[in-house]
Amino acid sequence: MSSGSGKVMCFTGASGYIASWLMNLLLQHGIFLAASPFYRDGTDSKAELLDPEVKGTLNNVLNSCAKSPSIKRVVLTSSVAAVAYNGRPRTRDMATVNPAMVIGPLLQPTLTSAAAVLNVIKGARTFPNASFGWINVKDVANAHVQAFEIPSASGRYCLVSKEKAKSLGIEFVPLEISLKETVESLKEKSFVSF
Repeated sequence: MSSGSGKVMCFTGASGYIASWLMNLLLQHGIFLAASPFYRDGTDSKAELLDPEVKGTLNNVLNSCAKSPSIKRVVLTSSVAAVAYNGRPRTRDMATVNPAMVIGPLLQPTLTSAAAVLNVIKGARTFPNASFGWINVKDVANAHVQAFEIPSASGRYCLVSKEKAKSLGIEFVPLEISLKETVESLKEKSFVSF
């Protein structure tokens, strides 16, 4: 990552699993960030989280970016499931990072997609009958930075696969280490004890 000196970045969802690692990485490189944490404690996640996110981020932020000539690039995080709906980008220069199942250490106090690993640790007899890739949250954060900084990342989906990672100069954390970090973090945050 190049020096953060003089760079201005804005991102939403700063208290989330991936964004907390992205903030950590950007701060390590001297980029100043301002964010308001948001922790949900209610029961209506659609009304409290999904609706404001869709209206705020997808509509307001992306539409504003499309109208502003000073915005150089937008890097969007989405689910790998969204790849099937390959829509037209809303800005002139946009890269999208679509990670699969994100695991690794937790920075925030809430449980994340690492719950899938926790369920197995706690003896879940079944696991979803699905096939998906696993990726370390630190690799996803790094993919965002590289998607922002590498000009050739524009205009395509960075699916965070081995081939796409190579084009961004990313070496993945091995699955064994990612699982170990996830379990250690779950223990540290008292989600499991053994």
